[in-house]
Amino acid sequence: MRLKRVSVKRLFGLFDHTVPMDLSERVTIVHSPNGFGKTTLLQMIQSFFAGDYFALRKIVFRDFELEFDSGKTLSIVRVDTEQQVKNQFGPALDISLRHGAKQESRTTLSAPSPEAMGISPMMVERFIPFLTRLGPTAWRDQRTGSIVTFEQLLRSKDFPLPIPPEKLSSVLEPDWLRDLRLSIPVRFIESQRLLRVPKSIEARKEDEAVRPAVSVYSRELATLIKEKLAEYATLSQLLDRAFPRKLVERAHNKQAKKNSVEALTKRLQLLEDRRTSLTEAGLLDRDDENFDLASYLGDQTLIESVLPVYADDAEQKLNVFTDIAGKIELLTGIVNAHFQYKVMSIDKEKGFQFSTKYPGEEHRPRPLSPSHLSSGEQHMLVLLYELLFTVKPNSLILIDEPEISLHVAWQLEFLNDIQRITGLSGIDILIATHAPGIINDRLDVTVNLKAPGERR
Repeated sequence: MRLKRVSVKRLFGLFDHTVPMDLSERVTIVHSPNGFGKTTLLQMIQSFFAGDYFALRKIVFRDFELEFDSGKTLSIVRVDTEQQVKNQFGPALDISLRHGAKQESRTTLSAPSPEAMGISPMMVERFIPFLTRLGPTAWRDQRTGSIVTFEQLLRSKDFPLPIPPEKLSSVLEPDWLRDLRLSIPVRFIESQRLLRVPKSIEARKEDEAVRPAVSVYSRELATLIKEKLAEYATLSQLLDRAFPRKLVERAHNKQAKKNSVEALTKRLQLLEDRRTSLTEAGLLDRDDENFDLASYLGDQTLIESVLPVYADDAEQKLNVFTDIAGKIELLTGIVNAHFQYKVMSIDKEKGFQFSTKYPGEEHRPRPLSPSHLSSGEQHMLVLLYELLFTVKPNSLILIDEPEISLHVAWQLEFLNDIQRITGLSGIDILIATHAPGIINDRLDVTVNLKAPGERR
């Protein structure tokens, strides 16, 4: 299922916005001056799909609708009553799902508070010792450093305090609503992209409490490569162990498909090309033996029995790297096309590797730490990495202000680069920007948000 249209009425009490998603191009741009609610609209989408109704309640709006390509439409209406305004825990949300004109389901989620559930905030800390209270309905989880709302605690399976079911039913989302929002993976790439905080407090050293995102992702990529290499090694052991048996079976199989020298030569060359490509991508070590299998194609026994089995096994082994290799090749290709005087490569132990390439120093490249790249270079690298390596297939990606620190020439190429990624990963992207360079000549995928009273 994919998001087809998103709309909000009376955002901040002023704006009515409707954004149809371009499902064919898989990229939609939301454009407007500052203050029209571009970022807030992305935050609303993220809050719903993350099940963060606490964050959704903090935004002032009247109606919020999400239409899907399945024909279903989810409507969220903010219900402000005098009592709800007084208790400071936020409004109720009237949520309904319809298919066409027919309503399928409906629920109202009240803003929960400990008092409304018959418990005191002090009891929460007493029974959950790793929580530190920050406010009436918010705590900090000392294990992860994240902020947890009372609503999130109630939805936790291991919440230790007994609460009557009739009270819980008014604040917890029903199964149909949870299933709907989990049907589309959503990732919000915010404008602050260059710093990362370790998730676990225990993992935070004083000198590494906040680290450059490029350094974090460089290590992550090295870990991903090591995992693929381990998978490759395991599969290789299994196939190598079975190799003699498969040779004997093929030799005695009179129905085995005959291989022409031409077809086998082409197949072996494609395998060699793949190995070369994987070596250049940093996934395989360079082979200096220069062993030429094609030179043995005059031996009929090898052609009929040995080399076909070898080719089958080699293809299975190399297929382990198909996904990650495509992503690495696209990442390095885009980066090296844009970065001036720097060359990027991938090392299976260290991740990102950069070296300088200044005029007159062709034979003296100097290593450069990813954290020493310019702000614009880091923004581009982080954004590309997140889109390629941290999102699930068929996800909806929300990108806020991709133009930050990017040169105008890079902005003009941004959509072309992004669409190469959507073609590889099968993701939908919704971009919020006020930079004409990002739009370039792609008005066909751009939605301009209007001022109150402005004609559409």
